[in-house]
Amino acid sequence: MNFLNPLAHFHWLGLTRKGIASDWKWEDGAPHPINLFPVMKSQPGKSCAVFNAGQAYSNSCDEQQHCACMKPAK
Repeated sequence: MNFLNPLAHFHWLGLTRKGIASDWKWEDGAPHPINLFPVMKSQPGKSCAVFNAGQAYSNSCDEQQHCACMKPAK
């Protein structure tokens, strides 16, 4: 979260859901703990999440955004 909160542009997080009635999950299938951060419904019914300035929002999976990716520590 220390890395994500100051980001000033929307970034994909790898957080998706199968439909509006589904729970949010990470790319590896792990459930998203709601107490980590809620996903706001900026585009209701959309199935991908973007992060900007400390907030996560539902968004269309088709839009181009920056990516916040994990990489192995060296």
